[in-house]
Amino acid sequence: MTGVFFRLCAQEACPAASEKKTTWLKISYNGSQTGPKFPAAELRAVRSVQDSLIALVRKAYPQPKGVEAKPFAVNLIDFTDYPNEPANSPLHYQANVNFKGYFCIGDKVFLGDETGTWIKFHINTLSDFMNPLNEKLQLPDNKPLFFQPELIGKFQDYSVYTPFNGFSNLTIENIIISRPDYSPFKPVNMEELLKACIRYLDSQTAQYHKDNQELRNALAQTIAFAQKINFKTPEERANYIQEQKKNVEDGEKQRGEIAGAFLDNKQIIIDYLNELGPERRKMQAYCQDPFETFLSGKSIPSYEQLKATGRPIACYNYFILPKGSAKGAAKFIQLELRWENDDYSLAKKQMIEKFKRDIKLSDVAGLLR
Repeated sequence: MTGVFFRLCAQEACPAASEKKTTWLKISYNGSQTGPKFPAAELRAVRSVQDSLIALVRKAYPQPKGVEAKPFAVNLIDFTDYPNEPANSPLHYQANVNFKGYFCIGDKVFLGDETGTWIKFHINTLSDFMNPLNEKLQLPDNKPLFFQPELIGKFQDYSVYTPFNGFSNLTIENIIISRPDYSPFKPVNMEELLKACIRYLDSQTAQYHKDNQELRNALAQTIAFAQKINFKTPEERANYIQEQKKNVEDGEKQRGEIAGAFLDNKQIIIDYLNELGPERRKMQAYCQDPFETFLSGKSIPSYEQLKATGRPIACYNYFILPKGSAKGAAKFIQLELRWENDDYSLAKKQMIEKFKRDIKLSDVAGLLR
């Protein structure tokens, strides 16, 4: 609330704040712990990469002006974003710099709150890079599916992507720095996506049969119990048992209609797969809403229509280390730039411009091993 109040009260023009020169703060290693999934033996190599990346930011932006620059080294010791990741995968860690802005109230200058302006290096991991498709749809090895981010251009020969972030005042750019023969994400083809939909329908059908069996078992216990307790008349007992049977049968009938719709939907997808043919099955999948497009029981649009109106689908591409390789080595790096683009954030925008003007991504790529 305080930050909102300060922003509302801030003057439109405040040279004292935007011109205020500061010094870089020390690196915080509070987030650089080790653990069972992050061996201490790798800490030296990891910190070397983290320190080098932060040094590159300082080199590109040596004199903070209108902002406070605070670097952080972070080890992701309980990382869960990559389910079923192979054991011989590289460690996940980060080197981040947060930039807080200054503002004026009257003739006084104040340091603002953290409001979303960062330069982040995600090492051996993608973070906030792709928007999840739907957690109920996964590849056979439980890999989650994502909407691939939008490719918006090139920067020093590297592709620049932006995710859908939902904040109109926040600009996010992601640059993937990796070897030419490796990408940390890969396209999901039509066959993979449609088979994920079939697996979902199969799971729902299996749940239908499971629920029915559990309710039948519960009914048998209810009938057995009813045979033991006292009723006013035998007819009352018979009516109670009949009512319990009817409830279970009615519920089973209703669920059976839903299960039948799942089977019909599955057949629609199978027929669509067959009509696609071998070549288009292997083309990258596109959609906007997989449940509306593939799981509503409706006819599925043509591949051309899906591509024209949908977003490309992708998944993680796990990096598997050669035997004996150091797990702390940087195999790929996601450079994430996020900054506010409103009228109150001129110093932050100027910081990003200076960084992009003077950073050499070849120096970042030089840290890959």
